[in-house]
Amino acid sequence: MGGPAQGEGMFRDPVEIDGGSLDPGGTLTTEPDTTIGVGATVPLPVAPADTLRVRVQVTDGDTDTRVRIREVGGPAGGGALLTLLGSTLYGGGDGAVADLEAEHVAGAAAAVMIQFEGP
Repeated sequence: MGGPAQGEGMFRDPVEIDGGSLDPGGTLTTEPDTTIGVGATVPLPVAPADTLRVRVQVTDGDTDTRVRIREVGGPAGGGALLTLLGSTLYGGGDGAVADLEAEHVAGAAAAVMIQFEGP
């Protein structure tokens, strides 16, 4: 099929699912969804100290729902703009993760899931 072979270019080696480790981390911690009222900005749960990556996903709202995700105290109107079921990933192998907040921008009230990946 043309394109890079597994483990080369844009593809990575497969991640073990059953009992294996995740790359770059090894454990997942998922917090309960955070509800965001219309027009509100709320802090998201704080990452554990050993967090390597953070995934955020809009899990509730409607087709018009828009939520911005950014560092706590970041400028209003800044950050990643997500729609219903949209997600973003922060961090990496160096574990550079900031505390995050969610700003409701449009549509129905929303909920956001946050998941932490650690060693």
